[in-house]
Parts: sequence; structure tokens; C-alpha cells
Amino acid sequence: MASVKNHHKTVLFVFDDSSEIDCMSDAFASNECRVIKAADLKSLFESLEKFKVDLVIAEEKFRGIPLTQILPFLRTRFPELKIIIATRGYSPENELTLRPYKVLYIMPFPINIELLVSIVEKGLKLDVRSLPMASAV
Repeated sequence: MASVKNHHKTVLFVFDDSSEIDCMSDAFASNECRVIKAADLKSLFESLEKFKVDLVIAEEKFRGIPLTQILPFLRTRFPELKIIIATRGYSPENELTLRPYKVLYIMPFPINIELLVSIVEKGLKLDVRSLPMASAV
């Protein structure tokens, strides 16, 4: 498995199922990333305000709310924030919906941990303003 080379980066996981978060977050915690988990929208926003979050890895629908409803605020308030979206139903239409929000990557379930780590490694080195669009497998 690849290792995350940018130590001391903060990754915020936003998923309904804590077992999915645990599986993914272990790969980052063992590579000296600070891992934060959001249990609800309040903790998501509190974490973004309290910590310098470098990357958010989020489920497309969190607590029944489509992330597309939250992304405009995130882009306005945290323009440099890198975002990876995990989706249970990838489609080109879905990608077009997310493209204006400069999502770093759209990853279908089940999550491939090695691929995710690789994307995070590369993503933490990118300037989010330079991202032309979301990309998907």
C-alpha cells in the first residue's frame, strides 16, 4: 500500500457508517495524518472551523442530505479545501452536478483503500483552484 508522504495533514471523514470510516481512516492515521470524523453536520462544520482541514472525504449523501446542498457553502467558506466524494451510484450526470464545486475525485463504493491513499497523496499536493473538473474511475 502506498503511504501518505505529506505528514501532519488533516483529513476529515464524513460518512454515515462509522465502520466505513474506521476502515479508511486507519490507512491515514498510520501514516501520521490527523484523522477527524464527523458524526453529523454540526461536527462537520465545527471541525472545519476548529482545525486546518486539508482534505474532506465524504459520502455523497450524509445523514440523508445530498452533499450538493453543502458544497456551495464549503467552496465559499473554504475555497482551498480539497474534497473527495464517495458515491454508491456513479453516473456521468452525477459528475456534471459535482464539477462546478471542483471536487478532487469521485470514488465509487466499495472504496479501494490503496487507490484512495494514492489519490490523497496526489491531491494534497494540488492547488484546488487549478482543478478543471471532478474525475471518476
